[in-house]
Amino acid sequence: KSGHRLGNAILYSTRRFDLVRRWGFPLRQRTVDPLDTYGHVAVAALLVDRRTHVCFLVVSTHVAAHFQAPEIQQEQAWWLLRRVEALRSVIGNVPLIVAGDFNSVP
Repeated sequence: KSGHRLGNAILYSTRRFDLVRRWGFPLRQRTVDPLDTYGHVAVAALLVDRRTHVCFLVVSTHVAAHFQAPEIQQEQAWWLLRRVEALRSVIGNVPLIVAGDFNSVP
């Protein structure tokens, strides 16, 4: 649970992995977006593999679907990168998995 209105999930096998710590944070925007009524968030989990004892960080997010205003998505991606960098500065340079709905085309 992130404590925010729009939910994201990180699902993992509790038989294989242990949760070390989890975080939830908003994807703040520098500009006011009157269309963003959901309060987009990201969640992160530091997991450790019980077999290999390797720690890794998993991040899941849902970026706004503003195809007419891509700068909003860019700002949310910017915030996500800053938060991931901040987490890694505290927990170390562990392997990273980023997943989610980026509302983007390839």
